[in-house]
Amino acid sequence: MIQALRHERLPRTLHVDTPTTKVDWTEGDVRLLTEPVDWPRTERPRRTGVSAFGVSGTNAHVILEEAPAATEPDDDATADAPSSGATATARTVPVVPWILSARTTDSLRGQARALLDHCAAHPDTDDRAVAHTLATRRSRFEHRAVVLGADRDALLAGLRSLAAGETSPHTVTGAAHAVAARSRSCSRVRVRSVRGWGVSCTRRSRCSRRRSTRCARTWARS
Repeated sequence: MIQALRHERLPRTLHVDTPTTKVDWTEGDVRLLTEPVDWPRTERPRRTGVSAFGVSGTNAHVILEEAPAATEPDDDATADAPSSGATATARTVPVVPWILSARTTDSLRGQARALLDHCAAHPDTDDRAVAHTLATRRSRFEHRAVVLGADRDALLAGLRSLAAGETSPHTVTGAAHAVAARSRSCSRVRVRSVRGWGVSCTRRSRCSRRRSTRCARTWARS
């Protein structure tokens, strides 16, 4: 379905020649696609649902929405702008998530202090590279935090607050709690989905602060 959004064309339904007679297809606008159908952009965002059903009873569902159309930067506004990595990051990814986790709250603060020291020793490190490493190369523990920032100053401010045990508009914290086996399986699906959100945000998506904060809270408490 992601490719269908990209190419603006819906594929035909696989392995179905004749619609089932157990469904009243005359009601509503739902129908099987026996042939590919064009799916062009309109004034409203296109959305699609994807479901997966496991034999053990674990089901997963996700709703995909097309990303906003990319806007070309104004030539006059960017003619004299420096071509630094920080400027490019701020223009293409308004909010960058740095995610941390540890076994205890004290260790979580220690993770924040360690990342602060790393940033001080390597000031030229790209914010998105740090976010990608934290999202894909680190283990996941019970105590979690997400630091959100549109630039390095905001990210460092959130890290300092986290290291000091203080609240900050740039930081979301939470703890994952043990649940029943079946619920825990569903939780892992949610965590993987939100982790994927973190990776996509570090690449090129234009996430709003409200949406990023909501995803961060979901990850921190899942």
